Formats: sequence, structure tokens, C-alpha cells
Amino acid sequence: MADWRVALLKARGYPTTKSNMNLLTAWQRMEGGGTHNDASFNPLNTTRNAPGAVRSINSVGVKAFDTFEHGIGATADTLDNYETISRYLAAGKGSDALRDPAGQGDFNMWVSGKDTPGASPYVSKIAGALGVDTGNASVKLGGQSYGGGQSPKAAQQKVADNIGAQRQMTAGFLMQAAQQSVAGNPQLGGGSLLSLAQARDALQKQAVFEQADLGANLKERGVDVQTADGKVSTTIQQTAKQFGLNVTSGYRSVAKQTALYAGRSSSGSVAAPGKSWHNTGRAYDVAPDDKALAFLDYAFKNPSLFKEVFYDPAGKSIKNGKIVNYTIGGHSDHVHFAQ
Repeated sequence: MADWRVALLKARGYPTTKSNMNLLTAWQRMEGGGTHNDASFNPLNTTRNAPGAVRSINSVGVKAFDTFEHGIGATADTLDNYETISRYLAAGKGSDALRDPAGQGDFNMWVSGKDTPGASPYVSKIAGALGVDTGNASVKLGGQSYGGGQSPKAAQQKVADNIGAQRQMTAGFLMQAAQQSVAGNPQLGGGSLLSLAQARDALQKQAVFEQADLGANLKERGVDVQTADGKVSTTIQQTAKQFGLNVTSGYRSVAKQTALYAGRSSSGSVAAPGKSWHNTGRAYDVAPDDKALAFLDYAFKNPSLFKEVFYDPAGKSIKNGKIVNYTIGGHSDHVHFAQ
């Protein structure tokens, strides 16, 4: 049988580095999928109800699959929802996700359904098998405990650094768009190089929202955390104006996300609370008019510039800068973009 680790990484175009391979090996030994249970072709015990899932092996809903290909496909699709782990795998540094509080949160979400950053016993056992030091101390930030042995000041600085990096990435989107002459597409209207440069400057000046539960951060930026749902930042307003997009939804609180998640129509159609780019103010939904569809076409031609793009009628999506040949449901009456 083919090496499931190689197949999983190749399914998303991730490199088969030693760090990535070692992480997957240790993770599977912790989960025991297919080796210590009856979850055939399911090394990481995904519960995704995907094609080829022939039955659930336990009350949690871990699936057994009929073929190797179906099992790996379902695992890759599930992993797409774990942004930090995916980011480290894409960089070829999978094991380093165990050191990152956000990565630890992803692992904790995987095993418990709760996004709790910190070196839990689950995280610590995987890290221990690889000799990865997650740190023993924890710090409080925004009411949550973060592992890694950082001081509160250091943890806050890390958040600030992440915000800066995200702002640069978003600004880079418009810079690359300018370099690729978006102005050559007449349907985009207003997307001249001058307009793109103006939008870029606005992005550089506008702080991007970080974790939605960092209430102090939001309040410092003049956003009322209790009433911010549905509002969009001036960054998104600027982008929408340049490309003629009719934005229908922007920032979303974790409380609102929780309600939407509870009422979702299908598995995967709504991100778990705290896992949506809407919770960071970096996602926006737009009405599917001609301008939006032109922008959608541009996105599929330049997937690396986007974190997510969802529109069910397209028959494909963008996850973590890559086109995937499936839709997640729940996005037929609007186009979802995340940068």
C-alpha cells in the first residue's frame, strides 16, 4: 500500500519533508486510526461524512472508508479546516505547529472539538514523541491559556507581530494584483493600477482584526464588540469600492459564529466558532452579481492570493491558497472571500 503520509501531503501540494513526515507519523500513533481501531483507511480518525465512508466505528462518528483514496481525500478535506496546522505543513515545518499556541489549538480542536490553545496532554504526547519542546508554563491572554512558556508581554507581542504579518499579506494581495495588470479585465471596473495603489495604501494603514475574543484589541480600534456583527472594516470597504463589490457580511463575533455553526445545513458549510476568517475581520461575503463573478474568476486564476473562496455554483473552492475540487455547501446565494 502507498505511504498514506506522502499521499496526504501530495493531495494538498505540501512537501514531504522530514518535519512533515515525522509529525504525521507521531500524530497517527496517537490517534491509532486503522491500526488500533477499525477505522479502515482513516489514519487520523476523521469523522467527515465524505464519499467512501461506509460506517461509523464509534459513538463519536469516526469513519471507516472503502478505499485508500477515499480515506486520504476525506482526511485532506478535514485538515483544510485547521488553518495553522495546514500552514506549517505547507511550509514543510509540520512539527513546528506543536510549538505554536494556535497550532496547539488546532490539535486540541481535532481531538476534543474545543479550540483551546495550550499544550494539552494530547499535544504533549505527540510533541514528546518528536522531542519537540512545547514549554511547561502558560500565560493568560484574552481569557485563554496559551502554552509555550511565554510571558504575557511576549504573548501580546506575538499577537501584534501576527497582525502585522497579516496586514502585509493583505496589502501584498493588491500589489500582486497590480503587477498582474488587473486593469486589463474590463469587468473589474475601477481596478486601475492607481486605484489598486490607493487600496494598498489604505490596507497598510488599516490594522487587521486578529482573534475575535481579544476584546481589548477591538475596543482600542473603536469597535464595539457587542454590536460589531455584520460591520466591515474600512479595509474591506476600500477593496469593495475599488472592485465594485456589494458586501453583505464582514466581521462576525464568536457568539454569532456559534449560533450559525449550531444551525448549519451540512458538515463543513460553517466554520467552527473561532475558526472562521469572519471572526478576524479578514473575510467578507458579497452578492453574486457580475462584478463579484468577475472577481471570482480572477481569484481562481490567482488562488495563492486568497485564504478562502467559496461559491457553490462554481463547483470548486479555494482553501489556503489552493484550488480544491469540491464545495462546502451553504454558499449558493453569496460569494465568500478571505484574504
